[in-house]
This record gives sequence, structure tokens and C-alpha cells, in this order.
Amino acid sequence: MKKIAWFSLFLLPFVHYAQSGWEAKIYGGYLISHHPEMQNMESHISAIEVSKYWTLEHTSDLYDKMKLGIATNYMHLGRDQINGSAISILPHIQVQLNKNRKAPFSMRWATGLGYITNPFQFPDNIQNKAIGTRLNGAMQILFSKNWEVKGSQQLGIGAGLTHFSNANFKKPNLGINMPHLFLNWNLISNNDAVYRLKERNAKRGSLYVELAYSKREIAIDDPQPIHIYTLSGTYSLRRKSGQMWRFGTDIFFDRSYSYQKFEANSMNYSLEENAEHGLRAGYHWKVGRTGLILDMGLYTYRPSPVKRRYYTIVGVNFDVTQNISAFVKMKTHLSVADYFLWGIAVNVFNHE
Repeated sequence: MKKIAWFSLFLLPFVHYAQSGWEAKIYGGYLISHHPEMQNMESHISAIEVSKYWTLEHTSDLYDKMKLGIATNYMHLGRDQINGSAISILPHIQVQLNKNRKAPFSMRWATGLGYITNPFQFPDNIQNKAIGTRLNGAMQILFSKNWEVKGSQQLGIGAGLTHFSNANFKKPNLGINMPHLFLNWNLISNNDAVYRLKERNAKRGSLYVELAYSKREIAIDDPQPIHIYTLSGTYSLRRKSGQMWRFGTDIFFDRSYSYQKFEANSMNYSLEENAEHGLRAGYHWKVGRTGLILDMGLYTYRPSPVKRRYYTIVGVNFDVTQNISAFVKMKTHLSVADYFLWGIAVNVFNHE
């Protein structure tokens, strides 16, 4: 749980400003089986949530009146002996999709950490084939419609999806998906309370060197940890305020290629047998020090075709200083998660 608390600290720059509002939600939904081995886990779910948010004042229409917040969510996953419950901390952004102040239609994207109370454990809980760790990544997308009912209060309804997985940090890792509906109550503490963003002096173009560490497992019955290292170069080209194009190259040293099940010494350090190289392009949305990254990549070399030719990387980064940022990303191949990347990016060159 300490890791959950530390992860939420990236929102602390907003705490020193006046309050903007509180939200409470009640969820009802279903844990769906997206894999045959999960059919015994299907169940109705319910959840409650409380969140605090701040309103953003920005020169760009894209970010102006955006809400930045952090939510605490408790979700009962049904089937107590198999699924258990989930407690999550969800930093989020919420964008209003229409111009109606008294009846806003909004989209919320959240990414954080979740604690699962009853994951797979041998021999205590071998029926949970979806989640192998208590601590997991949590992602959520919500769409909501609210109506003003009394001055500073709004009531609303919405629908969305919540996802938990550990990106192969430990097997099993099929992940769990819960589509749901919800009721929403919003209390606006102070209509004039906004966070006025101080834009940093963004360069026209910047070159970054990135280093990342990952860990994964291949099999439940042979849980050997596989340590993965990534060296990347990324060129960021400023498109407009808060938005950048990204072009990069990656070298992944992933010894899962030489791994042989039940052979303790099968993994070797040969670059030819374990290294991947890829080229990628993507986009970077940035609000203050925090940014959302989405990259699409294509392997130019891989030791074998066990992975798809293309890969996707999505993540969040935070500027620690003007030239150093920390990030958490997830690498996937279509719907198949590969692993999380934890690392730093160093700005080594700028041009106007």
C-alpha cells in the first residue's frame, strides 16, 4: 500500500490551491470473462468511490476547464472466495465534451494502482486464473452526463470500464475487465477555484535518452523472474501548446526469448538471441509537469516471431526537473500485455 501512496504524489503540486469540488459515485456492473479459463470468475460487481478534483485554467481550449483529480475506489468483485475485492487509487483527468455548463457531458481517464484482496495463490486460491499479484495497475475510462440540481450541486449518470492487470510481472495475468454503469453526485465547493497552469518554456524540438527496467514471468508452474532492460532514443517535436509528436528507436534486452520451461540455466546473455530493435512514432499530451504518452512501434529485428511484428506503448511521465523525467509505461502487442517499463528520460539536446 505504500507504493499506492507514493504513486499519488504526482498530484501534490495542485494541493496548495483552493478547492474546486468533490464527487461521489455508486457503481453496478459485471466482471466479464474474456478468456475461457475465467468463466468461473464471472460475477456482478458493485463499487463506491469518492474523488477530489481541481479545475484547470489554461490558454488552450483543449485544456481549459479540464478537471484534475484523484479518486479512492472500493470495488466488490463478487464471488468472495475467488475474486475478492479491489481498492484503488486513481489519479485522473476529466474533459468536458460539450459547452453546456449546467448539463456537461464529460469523459474521464484514470490510471493508478489497485490492491486485489484475493489473487491467485497456490494452494489457497487456484481458481483465480486472471490475477497473480495483490498490487496491480488500474485503468479506467468513464463517460458521464450531469445536470445542475441546486446551485453548486450536480447529479449524473454514466457508463465506463475498469481494468486491472500486472502486465506479466507475475503469472497468471489475464487481467480483469468490468464494464459498469454509475450514479454520480458532484459538489462544487467554489466556482472560482481554479488551478492556473504555469506553462514551461517548451522548445521546438528535444532529444531524450531513456533507460527502463521491467520484470515478467512466463509460466505459473515455473515462475522464473525475467529481468528486461530497455535503451531508447526519442525526438519530441512540439506541435502546439501541450502537444508533441514523438519519434524514437528502442533496443529491448529480453531474455524470455532464450527461456526454456523447467530449465534453470536456459536463459543466456547473447544479444543475437535476446535483443529486439524497433522504430516507433507517437503523441504526447502534456499538462504542466505531467504527460500522457502513446506510441506505436514496429520491430526491425526480433530473435523469433513469438511476438507480433508491431507493439504499442502507453504511459504517464512526470518532469522531475527541466531535463529529467520519470515514467511508467506498458508495452503491449494488440490486446496482449508484454510488461511494464519503469524508467527515466534525460533531455540531451534542444533546438528552437
